[in-house]
Amino acid sequence: MLLLVAALPVSAAKKKKESRERFVDSESYKEKDEFRSAIIEDYDDLVAGEDIEWLWVKDGVKLADYKFKLDGKFVNKSEINDKGMMSTFNENFDEIVNSRNEKASKGTVSVEGGVYWAERMSRGKMWIPYAGGHLAQAGVGVELIFKNSKGEVIAMVRHSGRQGDKPEEAAEELLDDLANFVADH
Repeated sequence: MLLLVAALPVSAAKKKKESRERFVDSESYKEKDEFRSAIIEDYDDLVAGEDIEWLWVKDGVKLADYKFKLDGKFVNKSEINDKGMMSTFNENFDEIVNSRNEKASKGTVSVEGGVYWAERMSRGKMWIPYAGGHLAQAGVGVELIFKNSKGEVIAMVRHSGRQGDKPEEAAEELLDDLANFVADH
């Protein structure tokens, strides 16, 4: 009886983890005409997150234990060539993402980044009922691959956000989301 009671929390945790929506089953992924990718080649492991839209973190890895270093520059596969957005990612990534990660004690993880989508502010969307104010803002979507010192992938993230008038402002908001995420996970 005691074994049964001890096994219940583990069983419930597995069901909760398994019940998260997989990215490859989402409408966003299935809409092939609209779907864009940046650097992630295999989306099978990505699941819906709470603070980050889609993610995968290797079992046993706690991202808050590491510092992060951008490996090269962000790849821009979006239809917008915005220097401010790209310099925000390339010049501020390390500082912003590491800013809340005070517990890091296990070294540095290299991060590859890519922009799959970007959109400038659109005043025409302001009139969309209920969501227009949000949809009118500039937006950016990124993919990140985190690798340990052995070159093994330990996490992947696909996240997007909207903020302000310029893609640069949306990029800053996205980096802030990532900083909060890695500090809490």
